[in-house]
Parts: sequence; structure tokens; C-alpha cells
Amino acid sequence: MKYCILTQLKYIGMLAERDLGYRSVFITDDKIKHSKLFARRLMSDEV
Repeated sequence: MKYCILTQLKYIGMLAERDLGYRSVFITDDKIKHSKLFARRLMSDEV
């Protein structure tokens, strides 16, 4: 956040997903959905 203030960038947010370890699949349908929603938010005029 401080980087955005110093460089006069607009902080929009971030997307993070939890990795449950080697015994589980990392990329799930929910994570794909979250990624798409976040990308759409970045490209929209709402920002």
C-alpha cells in the first residue's frame, strides 16, 4: 500500500488463494471463478 502512495498508483486489491498441500488439487472450480471475477473487476469501469 505504501508503494502505491509513493508512486501515485491506485490500489485496487489483490486475489489470494490457499494451497492445501500436496494431497489436494490447487486449481479448483471455485478458484477459477474467483480469478475470473477479480480480472473482470480490474477491467471494469468500477475501479
